[in-house]
Amino acid sequence: MKTLYIPFEIHSREVTGYLYLAEQLVLSGSVDKVIIGRKHILTFMAKLSLLVPGSWFLKSAQMYIGSFLTLLKRRGFSLFLQDIESLATFDDHNRYDPFAKPPSIVSLLDLIFVSTDCEYSYLSSSSPSSNICLSGPLRLYHLQDPRYLALINHNSNDNKIPSVLHINSGTSIHYHYSGTPKSVYQSHIEQGMRPWNASLMAQWAIDSHLDFLSFLGSFAQQSTVGSVPTHFLLRPHPSENIEFLKRIVHNLPMCVSRSDDLPTQILSADYVITGSLSTTIYECILLGVKPFNLILNRTSSFYKFYKNHILSEFVTIVDSLNPLMNSIQSGSSDICKCSPDLQNRMVKYLNMSSEAFQSSLKKISFFTPSSEAGTISWIKNLCFVYLYNKIDTLFSNLFSHNFMFSYNYTLHKTLPSKHDVSVKYSSSLLVKVNSFRNSLYVISKNH
Repeated sequence: MKTLYIPFEIHSREVTGYLYLAEQLVLSGSVDKVIIGRKHILTFMAKLSLLVPGSWFLKSAQMYIGSFLTLLKRRGFSLFLQDIESLATFDDHNRYDPFAKPPSIVSLLDLIFVSTDCEYSYLSSSSPSSNICLSGPLRLYHLQDPRYLALINHNSNDNKIPSVLHINSGTSIHYHYSGTPKSVYQSHIEQGMRPWNASLMAQWAIDSHLDFLSFLGSFAQQSTVGSVPTHFLLRPHPSENIEFLKRIVHNLPMCVSRSDDLPTQILSADYVITGSLSTTIYECILLGVKPFNLILNRTSSFYKFYKNHILSEFVTIVDSLNPLMNSIQSGSSDICKCSPDLQNRMVKYLNMSSEAFQSSLKKISFFTPSSEAGTISWIKNLCFVYLYNKIDTLFSNLFSHNFMFSYNYTLHKTLPSKHDVSVKYSSSLLVKVNSFRNSLYVISKNH
């Protein structure tokens, strides 16, 4: 029996993509079972040796989890990594900072999936003995699945109120680390980030914070000067304090929410504004949407090198709110549609192809260990769902009454809304999907 464990943090951002990956793995016979569950619960169960050994899929592998990964290896697990956040780290010299893949961690990994040529080139030269697969972002392949696209596509209505989606990922670092630029810099250095990148991120935290506040000021002014009615949705980054943002915008014609499926929100909007460093830029282009990128501070070094980066051709960079508001008032939402050629260039930049995806499935199959049949493994499989749900309930009760843990737990406990497409999407898959409390998914073959 080959089992792959995929821990997730934010349901609305990760689960649907993982469901597609799980389906394809099971259909191809690469693994027998895929378990998608909350990161903190699966990690807790692994530490207590309550899981049957298999392979463990990581979305990042920073130094602080080194002891846990060593424990997994000692207990017979294989470790796979795809750092999708590496897509949102860049500078004008196209340098690659492997802070999420330090050498001490890379040596523990059985397989590393990468998306860009830059990342592949760096790892191939720095860790020639590692197994590196140029796969494209495995969590985003569902954006090419006709079943998923059929679920999230919305028919346009010429008479509807124009809608704008602002994906506010630019200020998350400032809110998360809160403090002076020096403290932001030090926080990243302690994570293993290279000094040049830590300086860049510290400056970005300040610039993006000021950009966001300037944007709100401009929006407040524009929305009171005879503009057409507009539905404006602000989607905060998961690490941002959503209640704080609601208080900031409570006098503006704007709502704040992050519970729904992001691609659904992207296709529902006439205009999309993204943060400067955000994987949502890639999701927009793959869905045929060319987003606005508001960088209001022309004097910042970030503005200068962002315009020189390859991503600048995939977004509409504006340094004022006026072009966006003018487009809304004129009804020219076509400015947010990208050509098939631009989509194809994004697919090529991310190295997404059927061949790359199928090769990744074979690699996962090859490196996933088969668990030994025995009484202990049988008991662990039999009790897994029961123990998972009991631990989930325990954590919920414990953390909701403990201020020290409440923020972290709330972040990872975020439930999907009733409109979340993951439930409908899971029912369209060609495999057996057992879902428990929107927290655990067990995917296996239909018998």
